[in-house]
Amino acid sequence: MALRETAVEAASRISSPRGFTTVISQRSQSNDHCDRIGALTSRLPTLRHTSLATRVTYRSAQRSPCGSACYGACRRVVGRPAEGCIVLVRPSKGDSDFFALDCITATFGTVAAWLGRDPSVLGDDWGYRSRPLSQTEWPFENVCTRRRTAEQALSAWYGLTADERVHGGPDEVAEHLGERLAEGTPVIVFVDAFHMPYTSQYQQQHHCHRVVLRSATDDGFDVVDRYRGSLFEGVVEARVLLAAMSAPELADGLRGDPDWRHRTLVVKPGAGRPGPPSGERLRAAIRDTAAVYTEESGEQGPLRSGVRQLRERPEAFATPSAPTMTEMSAWFGELASQRALNARYLRLAAGLCEVPALTEAAAEADALARQWETIRNYFFLRIRKGTPAVLRIADMLDAIADREMGWNSLLRELLGHS
Repeated sequence: MALRETAVEAASRISSPRGFTTVISQRSQSNDHCDRIGALTSRLPTLRHTSLATRVTYRSAQRSPCGSACYGACRRVVGRPAEGCIVLVRPSKGDSDFFALDCITATFGTVAAWLGRDPSVLGDDWGYRSRPLSQTEWPFENVCTRRRTAEQALSAWYGLTADERVHGGPDEVAEHLGERLAEGTPVIVFVDAFHMPYTSQYQQQHHCHRVVLRSATDDGFDVVDRYRGSLFEGVVEARVLLAAMSAPELADGLRGDPDWRHRTLVVKPGAGRPGPPSGERLRAAIRDTAAVYTEESGEQGPLRSGVRQLRERPEAFATPSAPTMTEMSAWFGELASQRALNARYLRLAAGLCEVPALTEAAAEADALARQWETIRNYFFLRIRKGTPAVLRIADMLDAIADREMGWNSLLRELLGHS
């Protein structure tokens, strides 16, 4: 697996003067916060820094159902460690890998794969819906990139349920993690990337992120991050992880967000174990989704409406704040992630529905994913060039909206209109 920084991740290191100054002024305060959390976990041994290209062996309490986190697992280093974590490592043999361009899908898909369910069903949805938020600058911040959540998709297809809990503080979090991980249950946690040493936002930018904890080790927690912008698999010290889960910035409530602090999520199997989706069910689902997309994504849909706002007042969108830069980059990334998932889903359906031509639609979805990535990169690197950049993005969005309509029409033709 290649571990390389994308253009967007590299660009995220070059914050605006306003954003960079804000982050630097928060650094000492955040370090104090980490030190306070460290006092709660002082009984744990401190990790020693490991040189590049050495081997690291760590031990977990028992074999878990998640693959490679077994007793005495040994992994090969592929990166230099940062403070608070051991190394970047390659996935172990036999691990069920799933990667995505957004952290929500990456975490749910990873756990679903570990539970023996095909995460391709996370690509069963495409479309947009409005979600009015407060304190937004760009119109697309008020638009959801899918019509239902990952939890809802996994529940509908496999009966999986999500047990999300908000704990009273780091002590309760540590106790809950210890119990769940000891029984071999992976846990999704919400962290501030500012405190996660392997991310490009480390000590530079506050941003809510999700990762999966696979096991507890003598040194901390075995973290698996399958978001392509921060691929990581290795151990993060307990004090560092708990500080990332307790960061005050997770409670800032920007754009109507809840307080993300001290939050955990466990995906549980339902009663029984559903088999793979039937071809007939997949056929009906694709047909229904394509019909809804046709109805909701025309000239009056949220995407086209946002493009019109860009064209009407381009100067109003030419100087987005640092939080908006992060939010919009994530928005474009979610769309790239969703189209890549749509492609995976359609390839699954091509075989089970016995409609080989669906592979053509899958290839087009992959192309759409790359096009959304291109728009994301252009936005992050060029948006501050003024109104011409805003109008260029409007052109790019109109073009991809036309292409998506053509792709959706192809799906309806292949499976027949409902």
